[in-house]
Parts: sequence; C-alpha cells; structure tokens
Amino acid sequence: MFVERNDALWKEVESLAAIDGLSVYDIEKPSAGRVRVFVHRQLGQDSDVSAESGVSSEDCSRLLRRLQSFFLAEGTTVGVSPESGLEVSSPGVNRKLRLLEQFQSAVGERIKLTFEGGAAPIVGQLNIVKENELFLSVENSDDVSIPLTKIKKASVDFKF
Repeated sequence: MFVERNDALWKEVESLAAIDGLSVYDIEKPSAGRVRVFVHRQLGQDSDVSAESGVSSEDCSRLLRRLQSFFLAEGTTVGVSPESGLEVSSPGVNRKLRLLEQFQSAVGERIKLTFEGGAAPIVGQLNIVKENELFLSVENSDDVSIPLTKIKKASVDFKF
C-alpha cells in the first residue's frame, strides 16, 4: 500500500528529508510493520552535493537514522509503530511511476505500462502528460494516448 502526499506520514518524512536537500519520491507500506521511503534529489536545489550526483548511500543512512529516532519518539502520531522495519533508498533508474508528478518527471524517457485485465504491456517513449492522460510513441505503431485510470503498473524502462 502506498502513502498519499497529503498523509501526515508523508509530510513528516518530507520535512526530515529536506534537511539534506532531498525530496520524497514515494512511500510504501508493503505490509504491517514495514515502511519503505524512496527519496531523490531535485534538479536545481541548493545543496553541498550536485543534483547530478543523485542520492548517495550516506544520504539514505542519515535519513534512516533521523526517521528511526522520529518513529521511536512520535511514530504512532503518523500511524507507524516504533518497531516498524524501515528502508530508505533512491527510486532507482527503473523507478515506479504512480503519481502525476512522477509521470511528468519521466517525460522523454522510455516507460513500460501494464493494464488491468491482462492486456499486453506497452513500452514506449513518454512524450506528454496532460491532466489524466499519457501520450506515448511506441515502436512499430502509431502514437497512443492512454488514460491514467487504465494503468495497473507503470515504471521507467531504462535500456542499459
């Protein structure tokens, strides 16, 4: 289960991440007693580390320690047990896309979409995100438009 941006947990994690010039990319609670936090460094943010360097393991370790202290002291106020398992990492190059701003940040990148009902996945370059619709260029096909409501899973599909 993913945490929404307006949730108290998201807001607390965001404020703690901002101390090191990081932003919350997403938060997942995959099971009771587990919290996964994905952070990234936004381009153009003032920081001692250049935006191009991304998120380091030291960044993740510092935020992990801050979050552990916060969860011990006040975790129950945001629905997290002090004993919860916690992971902090970057979303990675093949990051999941769920929120509108995540899709917007992936414009120009190759993405993979899967759909409810077993329809074949689509891989293509994301060209435009307009309100609740994606516009993609797909190899050997016409450009397609896909409503966000039809998408079961989406991720960047970086070709190495």
